[in-house]
Amino acid sequence: MNPRAKAGYRNLPFITRPCQDKAIDAIKDAIEGGHDLLINKSRDEGATFLVLGMFLLYFVLVEESLFLCGSRIEDLVDKLGNQKALFYKLDYMFKKLPLCIRPPVERTHLHLANLMLNSAIDGESTNENFGAGDRRLAVMLDEFGRVQHKIAQGIRESLSDTTDCVIYNSTHWYGQGHPFNRLLRSGKIEVFTLPWEKNPIKNKGIYRSPEINIIEIKDIDYYRTKYPGCFEKIKAFQPFVLSELEKELLTHPAAHDLTFVADGGESNNSRWRSVWYDAQCKRRDKRDIAQNIDRDPVGAGDAFFDNSVLDRIRTDTIKPPKYKGEVQFKLDEYGKIKQTDFVSDAGRRRLKWWGPLMLDAQKKLRPNQAHNYIVACDVSLGVGQSNSTAGIYDVNTNDEVGMFACPNSPPESFADQTIAICKWVGGASRKAFLIWEANGPGGSFEKRVRWHGYSFVYTQADERISYRPKSRRNGWYSNRETKYDALLELRIALNEGLKTKPQHKALKIYDLDGLKELQDYIFYENGDIGPSEAIEENAGAKSAHGDRVVSKALYVVALSEQPKAAAREQAKMAVDSFAWRRYRHLENKKKKRDLWHE
Repeated sequence: MNPRAKAGYRNLPFITRPCQDKAIDAIKDAIEGGHDLLINKSRDEGATFLVLGMFLLYFVLVEESLFLCGSRIEDLVDKLGNQKALFYKLDYMFKKLPLCIRPPVERTHLHLANLMLNSAIDGESTNENFGAGDRRLAVMLDEFGRVQHKIAQGIRESLSDTTDCVIYNSTHWYGQGHPFNRLLRSGKIEVFTLPWEKNPIKNKGIYRSPEINIIEIKDIDYYRTKYPGCFEKIKAFQPFVLSELEKELLTHPAAHDLTFVADGGESNNSRWRSVWYDAQCKRRDKRDIAQNIDRDPVGAGDAFFDNSVLDRIRTDTIKPPKYKGEVQFKLDEYGKIKQTDFVSDAGRRRLKWWGPLMLDAQKKLRPNQAHNYIVACDVSLGVGQSNSTAGIYDVNTNDEVGMFACPNSPPESFADQTIAICKWVGGASRKAFLIWEANGPGGSFEKRVRWHGYSFVYTQADERISYRPKSRRNGWYSNRETKYDALLELRIALNEGLKTKPQHKALKIYDLDGLKELQDYIFYENGDIGPSEAIEENAGAKSAHGDRVVSKALYVVALSEQPKAAAREQAKMAVDSFAWRRYRHLENKKKKRDLWHE
């Protein structure tokens, strides 16, 4: 049934396409084999009808087949006259069956029962108690990607006792932090993709643009038939220069309506396009395309960072770290850090390092000591739910050279580790400039920093006032305005980091995990910005989270201070001065306390 079609063509036989045949096999195998299935679909590919049709087949033919299906609100499960409702589709398919195989049924709200075989299909909205205490042969969760995060996670965790077969059927909506997408990427579930690219109505003239002004056509026969004499020299999957073809098309009478998008894949992450797809791009916005056509969880959320910039970062800069290890340290008799050393491949290898390391006078690996460095931290509670992160940034090169991440370090222990990293990193100012988010667990972090006597830290300033008046509070305090400003500056800096000669604050990143977190940052409905997986949490819970994005934003904030602070630190300790000789003496003799850091 397709109410959008012309009169007389709205009710047609359900003749499946090859890709749909494979989907039917996958659904049947999941039910028979008792395992979960995730259908990652483009809109309007018939996935919901396929699952309900299989349920109806068992309902009619197999005794005591009990099914449960749900959608995010009850009206989408069963409402009289609502064509979007699941039971409307079931009723429609059942009424179209031949009379000879239609059993006597009982039909009530949210319930369809086979009175001969004791089979039943029931419906329920996807609420906190969905399927609780129930037992079913299979369960379908329709448009699971549109269920609120907290409810979706609760349903996913509770259905294992209800059935051996859960079929998650959905497009994307909230972004890659939603339980649907995390399940898609988990490797713990069979995934079947039902894409528009395999729909013969939509994929006519399918092509893509691997590079700017370059086109690669898959369905070359479409163009040869429609534009005879123009595409005979071009082979399928053979890239060609579009501008050269356009010269030949100038004299072709039928080619005035021929268009290709040769943007190097920037607008759709180098995915396939077609005549139908290009027409959809003209009438829909980017998020609509990502959600309903491209099956793109990154673009499906209301993303804060520019996807085209993040795609270029993935292509141009992301790379494996050169080192993985731990910054180990020793304490003096007062519990203060007195000696640090980086050991590659040691411990849990929580510190990833992309920058160069060289041997110092003590034959220990250290960063280039002629450069200045910033260590920017986001502090979590350290109870395993999110990482405390410390990003290390080379101010001279605008590079993120290191990233320490640990979900199990309480703020005090994380502060110890961070101070050790700062001292090991050193630099031209002899100490790394430290900045952290002071909200939530950041308060405990600051107390520990003070206890260690580490004073080369960021002091809160009002970034919105030109002369940036200082407060007496150490660390960076976030609210809606300051967080938005910092993230906006980071957005600009990421773009500048891709330039050969940046004109503003810039940041070049190499960390794939950090890139994924950037992709997951979205606008919340209340106007806040943050990771999509935290969308349901209150402000207090969000402040207890740590992540890599905040550390990157804090680096950009600290850039306003680090060069000045570095100059002040060096001015305090001129070479061959009394203070410099005293510092070297205490360092060489390894006295009880590092008085210089007091």
